[in-house]
Amino acid sequence: MELHIDSHMLEFRKNLDEYSRTHETFDLKELIAFFVLDVLGDLAFRYQFDSQIEKNTLKLPPINDHIFLACLMGMIPNFMPFIKAISPWTPIPWVQGLLAARQNLKNLTIECVRSRMANPGAARKDLITSLINAQDPETGSKLTELDIQTEAFAFIVAGSHTTSGTLTLLFSHILQNPVVHAKVVEEIDSVVENVGSAIVPIKDLEAKLPFVMACVDENFRMNAVFTMPLEREVTAKEGFEIEGHVIPKGTVVFSLNHVVHHNPAIWGKDHDVFNPSRFCDLEGEKLRRFLSPFSMGHRMCIGRNMAMTNMLKLVAITFRCYDLEMVGPVQEISTISVGISEKEGPLLCRVHRR
Repeated sequence: MELHIDSHMLEFRKNLDEYSRTHETFDLKELIAFFVLDVLGDLAFRYQFDSQIEKNTLKLPPINDHIFLACLMGMIPNFMPFIKAISPWTPIPWVQGLLAARQNLKNLTIECVRSRMANPGAARKDLITSLINAQDPETGSKLTELDIQTEAFAFIVAGSHTTSGTLTLLFSHILQNPVVHAKVVEEIDSVVENVGSAIVPIKDLEAKLPFVMACVDENFRMNAVFTMPLEREVTAKEGFEIEGHVIPKGTVVFSLNHVVHHNPAIWGKDHDVFNPSRFCDLEGEKLRRFLSPFSMGHRMCIGRNMAMTNMLKLVAITFRCYDLEMVGPVQEISTISVGISEKEGPLLCRVHRR
């Protein structure tokens, strides 16, 4: 897996090198989105989007539009057949724009799956391999192409926007905090020796970069990218009790990441301040149990390891090889969300090769 990530990281560096040579201001948010999409296409479908080469924003999946439409539909599920029937004929540009965005995402998924299924016997395994080879334990039947497309649709929705959104916010927080920025560069410099290398091996990187990991966790805490509630049903016969309130069996409950991650009773009065040092002592280790960026339990995000690998490797190689600076005045970071958050507006930067 890492070899394929590194090939796309090399393209990422080529773009930074070019911006360093021309001194051109660029949108780091877009550059990160291109990188993440290319990695996802390669690892999930063995499909080359080449978005870092083309730099075509139209290739980026319209995740926000899809999520917003899905949330609207989910609020009135009984009317979905009727809405699906009349929506294509609704003469409202806003509605037609949403439908077109979702169709573009659907077409992208179909193209990826059909390209992959045309070569099912290739040696390298990917995320689609398990779906192609899956069999019902009782009937022996396999998934249909439509079944696989449905799962692949979820891969793209869950795997691209969340990682790129998290990385963009992480770079934003680091770059607009000079003290944090300096400590990140100092720590990475002490671990990553070869500035000219195209890659940074992931092996032991997390253990070697405790302050960088503190920044990652603080970014998870400050700006939870996944903001939708994940419902669970109380199954214990006696229910359970929370701070004196008894929740009976059968009750559907959920918690929101943002609420937990900004609870002053847990994080203190500075809960709205980006302070990675809160995770840098023994007390900070205890605080990590309140973080749930990938959910918890048996239904945790299946792509968490790939996401963390992308984030750590990209942060390490970028700050080791380049001096990044934000363009324009420092402003409070704001996000937009329809269930999956992202930084509002671009992340304009200039870069210089170290």
